[in-house]
Amino acid sequence: MDVAELAAGPWADTPIKKRCALMHKAAEVLRARQEELATIITQEMGKLIKESRGEIEKCAWVCEFYAVHGPGFLEDEYIETDAAKSLVAYQP
Repeated sequence: MDVAELAAGPWADTPIKKRCALMHKAAEVLRARQEELATIITQEMGKLIKESRGEIEKCAWVCEFYAVHGPGFLEDEYIETDAAKSLVAYQP
């Protein structure tokens, strides 16, 4: 079993509110360490430092986006049909 498989179980058991809080925290950490991380990106990929900073900001933005909108993506979506009840449900 690899590290990702080991992490999947506890993550699946983590309530969505906690997951969202962790995503907000990840954005905070990315921004706090922006210069350090951007320097690494520049050294490893040869990007301009300005572009590397943009990559960090984009990652932080994505973390915040999913922290805010993620719960809505997981809600059941009811669909109008002839059946008594039809829906698309998220089931991991």
